[in-house]
Amino acid sequence: MVCVVCNLIQSALITQKGLTQSTKAPQNKSTLVTTCASTQHGLHSQSAGTSTYAAPQPSVVVQAPGPVAIQSPMKSVPANTRCGFCQQQVVTLTRPINGFLTWAVFGGLFLFFIWPCCLIPFFVKSCKDIEHTCPNCKNVIHVYKRM
Repeated sequence: MVCVVCNLIQSALITQKGLTQSTKAPQNKSTLVTTCASTQHGLHSQSAGTSTYAAPQPSVVVQAPGPVAIQSPMKSVPANTRCGFCQQQVVTLTRPINGFLTWAVFGGLFLFFIWPCCLIPFFVKSCKDIEHTCPNCKNVIHVYKRM
């Protein structure tokens, strides 16, 4: 099987011989290009004129991908992460804040006339959202919402 570069060289030789030797074309194409050295197009040999052609090779730079850091999702415990503000590797500080779940449980208890218990969600940490902050710059990195 003849490669694309070999076909291009072969057609160039056919047209070149056709111009110099009037209309006398070679009888067999296999006499022009006999072997393809590799799929990388190294040296191609030619049996008719015993000349060698070096096809131009495109220079391709392959860069290996860098390390991929898979970060676990931030939940209710402090997490090791990189702060987007100060660019430091930190372990976040967590703080519970009142979120939608806290207010939804309060509203449900309030609507069902369980008056004495409707304030309990404001004192239960598992009903609150968790705010992750950077210990260096004190900016909020992430808020884990329970609902």
